[in-house]
Amino acid sequence: MFRPKAVISTGETLNKWRREIIEEAFGRVYNFYGAREAPSIAGECSDGSLHVFSFNNLVEILDDSGRKAPNRVLGNVVVTPLHNYAMPLIRYEIGDMARAVERRCPCGSILPRMGRVEGRTTEFVVRRDGSLLGGEFFEGVFRVEGWVREFQVI
Repeated sequence: MFRPKAVISTGETLNKWRREIIEEAFGRVYNFYGAREAPSIAGECSDGSLHVFSFNNLVEILDDSGRKAPNRVLGNVVVTPLHNYAMPLIRYEIGDMARAVERRCPCGSILPRMGRVEGRTTEFVVRRDGSLLGGEFFEGVFRVEGWVREFQVI
């Protein structure tokens, strides 16, 4: 029986339960992050960190005021593709939310890191205290309930 050494996941946020299903079926899965406007933004290393491909893009994680988000703080992903000569995008708000990561990775890579992409800006619910709750939260709550086929949060 053939078993791949690894699987690369792209296209959707690789959340915990999706990772578990893929790894059960195929083995190790690596998360890669990109978009149509800025392909190949970052990729996961063997230690589980998401490294920014800084040779392809300049990536910033910004807070609501447009300043650099502090370490581990959720912010807007802003990207400047370095090789798009036909349609240059400068400090393009891609519509995703991720956490800033400032420390070097134990894997030894010199590439900067970013936290995992936690969803689209439109998928978050604002709590009364102003903090954000990812839409993935509700998916996780209802996923364990076998009798729930659909749900809507208003």
